[in-house]
Amino acid sequence: MGVIGPELGLMIEEFGPLSAFKNFLLCVSRIIESMTAFSEYHPLTISSLVQIENMVAARFPKGKINSAALPNAIFSLRTIKEFFLLASNTLTDACKCNATLIVGHFASHVAVLCKHSIKYFAVTGKLQESLLSTTGVEELDEAIDEMKVEALRLVNKMLHKVFSGNITGMIKHSLLSLCEVLIAPVLTTLDKLCATECPLLESILNKNHIANLVVELLSLMSNVVAQYTLHPALIKYKEKLIVDIALLLMRSDNRDNLMMISNPMDFTSIAINICEKQKDNTCKAKAAKLLLSTCQYIDGCLTFICLLCSQTLSAYCTQPHPQLSNFSILAQCANTSYFFTQTKPEYIIATILLALSSLSEQIIVRKDLSELFKETLLLTFDSLMTTTSTLIRDRFALLLGSRVYEVVYTVPSIIEKMIHFLCAGLVKEQEDEALAYQCANSLQTIMIDEDTIAHLGTSINELLTYFADAIEVINSSSYFELLEVILRIYSEFIETAISKVMQALVKRIVKESRKDRINIVISKCWNVVNTICSIDSFFPQYSKGLEEDLEPTFTFM
Repeated sequence: MGVIGPELGLMIEEFGPLSAFKNFLLCVSRIIESMTAFSEYHPLTISSLVQIENMVAARFPKGKINSAALPNAIFSLRTIKEFFLLASNTLTDACKCNATLIVGHFASHVAVLCKHSIKYFAVTGKLQESLLSTTGVEELDEAIDEMKVEALRLVNKMLHKVFSGNITGMIKHSLLSLCEVLIAPVLTTLDKLCATECPLLESILNKNHIANLVVELLSLMSNVVAQYTLHPALIKYKEKLIVDIALLLMRSDNRDNLMMISNPMDFTSIAINICEKQKDNTCKAKAAKLLLSTCQYIDGCLTFICLLCSQTLSAYCTQPHPQLSNFSILAQCANTSYFFTQTKPEYIIATILLALSSLSEQIIVRKDLSELFKETLLLTFDSLMTTTSTLIRDRFALLLGSRVYEVVYTVPSIIEKMIHFLCAGLVKEQEDEALAYQCANSLQTIMIDEDTIAHLGTSINELLTYFADAIEVINSSSYFELLEVILRIYSEFIETAISKVMQALVKRIVKESRKDRINIVISKCWNVVNTICSIDSFFPQYSKGLEEDLEPTFTFM
């Protein structure tokens, strides 16, 4: 292992493009063969992988791949992929056995594999400074990229395990060295990919093997930026990481508009996941994770993105033809960033709102940034609330449901505007179902917050009028469940408005019963009625009125 590790890069460099493919796989097989200690952790024997050494020559005569050798090449690549998968699944056991040198050297070999494997796939005669395979043979490109996905997934698992735990010493040093090697090729790959114009970029990312590889590259960078010892190598890339990579890969586009219509519930849950957990293995979720990690760990990044978002919203939401030169940071990025030069204004605004929603937890703990955000919100609120773009209104509802509402507690009129906007979105369920789902989710987050209760207690009776109006048209089960929660939490503040709610519930029960006496809406309405009847503070003061409101339903009992 010690002999192969230091010299592997030089060994690969010696081979020219005509024999690169065969010799690259030969080197990989030697890596695997050298790691005999790993054989006890997985069922595949090392000898079954060494078949790569006997592979038929897959060369590049006149820029073409030997088609007869292609099946063997594909099989060998998939065998390597399977090895990485098995090694990844048994990584925890290996670490428990304190196999420090094995895992450390394996990580180093994977780094070289990922860095050099594509360099000589020069079908066009030009070196491809990218980790994406570009042989021109789709099946081969897919096999190579899938193998790299498993290799990088293994690296990411090791990085997460070591960096998030108390593992120190040689293995951590080895992984930090690995990260230093990977920073340049990973950033180059992401940069070149993001520089690709739409719709070509969309077409590229629709290929699973490329999308999966990009997911792992973004995860790798999220792990890297969390390591302060690696920041000197990252400082000069921080703006590119934020704008040209993270924001661009989080970018809204026409697919979002289509998904809002075709699958509104999934559209809403995906957006919430991007903001709160970033657990989905999608480019958008991992780009959001990279944005959060970069802003959390690299000095100045959170301030930069907040200023950029503030200037972007101020420019695009308050001026029909914004003069970008009036906004220093925005003007600089607008001239040089792929995100701004390749994206329509509607999608720029929607993406900025998504980014701010993701960063809200970090923003509100910074007094200077929360003040900046409050000023921006006050300036752009009416424009965002009344825009004709359903996508922007949906993203605005998402933003209001993040902790950003905490920055405007000192402005009661804005709090009420927020609730009115979200309630109005609920009523539009028939035409904008995704917006209704998002408004319901955001309302629940805001209304159950203890500070909100203190600020909204005196306004709850007026707000219940909006909730009563929504009862007449909305079909969402989550809305009726939210209404039950609100009635319980705000019961001490609720007065005669409870009668309006009861009347709306009765009216809806009667209306639905004419169609079908057994449906989910009727059931949900009765649940709210039962909740009202179980709240002691409404009785005996409103007993007579509520009983009269219920009379039309007595025939159904």
